Amino acid sequence: MAKRFNISALVDQAAQQNPDKAALIFYDRTKRDYSSYDYRYVYESSNRYASGLLARGFRAGQKLALLSHPDAEFFVFVLGLFKAGLVPVFLDPAVGLRKLKQCIYDAEVDGFVGSSLIKLASYLLGWHQGKKMRHLFPRGRHKGSFPSFKAAGSSLFERAETFETDLALISFTSGSTGTPKGVCFSQQNLRAQLESIQALYSIKASEVDMPTLPVFTFFDLAFGLSSVLPHTNTLRPAKAEPEKLLEAIDRFKVTTMFASPVLAEKLAQHGQKLPGLKRFISAGAPVEAEVLAKLRPLLDDAAKIHIPYGATECLPITSIEGSEIVRQTRFLTEQGAGVCVGRAVANLDLRLMPITDAAVPQWHSDFSLATGKIGEIVVRAEQASQTYSNRPEANALAKMLDTDGTFLHRMGDLGYLDEQGRLWFVGRKAHRLELPQSTLFTLPVERIFKVHPGVKRSALVGVRLGGRLEPVLCVEPTQRLTRVQKRQLLESLRVLAQQNEKTVLVKHFLIKQKFPVDIRHNSKIIREELAIWASKQIMG
Repeated sequence: MAKRFNISALVDQAAQQNPDKAALIFYDRTKRDYSSYDYRYVYESSNRYASGLLARGFRAGQKLALLSHPDAEFFVFVLGLFKAGLVPVFLDPAVGLRKLKQCIYDAEVDGFVGSSLIKLASYLLGWHQGKKMRHLFPRGRHKGSFPSFKAAGSSLFERAETFETDLALISFTSGSTGTPKGVCFSQQNLRAQLESIQALYSIKASEVDMPTLPVFTFFDLAFGLSSVLPHTNTLRPAKAEPEKLLEAIDRFKVTTMFASPVLAEKLAQHGQKLPGLKRFISAGAPVEAEVLAKLRPLLDDAAKIHIPYGATECLPITSIEGSEIVRQTRFLTEQGAGVCVGRAVANLDLRLMPITDAAVPQWHSDFSLATGKIGEIVVRAEQASQTYSNRPEANALAKMLDTDGTFLHRMGDLGYLDEQGRLWFVGRKAHRLELPQSTLFTLPVERIFKVHPGVKRSALVGVRLGGRLEPVLCVEPTQRLTRVQKRQLLESLRVLAQQNEKTVLVKHFLIKQKFPVDIRHNSKIIREELAIWASKQIMG
């Protein structure tokens, strides 16, 4: 029988223990300086939102699409949604209107949170699907505004009765490999994720975090931390300003920071010290060893760099320290071994299964692969989501039952285990190139070329020529090149390709000044777009 649980209870507990502690530290544009909400404010205001929503006709279980800028009050409001038993649906308008419409359909939302432009778009673009939708606005004093719901509520409120198995939130994947999928998280999924992260990195309530990814701000509140929302564009990490991040780190004595790989690279290039940080965490895509090597001297001697591996559907799965990458695994990576992502976290069952694009409803004991054998990564863990919202085809391809009837999640990632029990990531299953001679995996091939001083990064894609699949390496150079320099770079890459058995089949090379990347971390290469571009370049 499922137990009662609501993730907001952890935040309430933190508020009871330290009501005067800063919960959210944020830049106040009206004051032109930082301000803060303490845990008392977060507790009482989220209660007001929760009771106000229910008093104004919302019901537990209804879903609200979140399409507003995540400022400090936004997080308090969403906490109110949790308390009321409503289901927040996290969406990113930057995925594009067509994909966004499909996400809204998949989630079957009952309303929208956003500006008046979002309301207008919902009507003009047919987001309502013939349903009566409610619109909530972060600003203003009218009936649908945050302040009006807050005014209609009470600071004294008992959380809605929810259970571990109840749907807590829907968070969409980045959509870097297609239309984003709505990942359904139960209350228990969220609790397990929090417990795993806290145990893995020994996070204490006395610390200060700068998450730079909005969803992690909720983790901070559940941990009882002070969460710093820096005065810069962390929603698009490539545009973030290192100076403003460093100012906030120093001013508020930040002890933990999360940064996407592109943001980590910006800080490394900036070269200014990051004093006081105990841990620097980066995820979203593999972090380059040279970036880690530049970051290391910017941190205090006792500080550690952590690189967790996971996905929207399950995080964390493995973790590795930056020092292990810089001192050990990078050299194997440069020889084509793939990228080491570390050892499995506690209470997670990590497996590999033979590569197949077909749906596999049941795990079989003969699936297990020998050490060093590449297969699809499969996990069983309480933090792993069990379903996508209204995507039966995706569920069939990604979910399977274990022999005891419990759920397993297929990551869609490929890798292998080494003799030390470490997982090595070799790329997405959908990106492998099956040639008559052998199968090429993206990361082993790309990292061999990464050692070239003129290559910032590369992407292996497949192009059909005369009915056969040909591997093409797209290269993003470290700087703008003249025609002569381009010819020289391409020729040196052809020579390099013949020096390793994993790259001898690559005969086609193209230079593209800037790669398309995902909207969330600005780090994952959108290979599908590159493949279309490469095909046009080669076919003329």
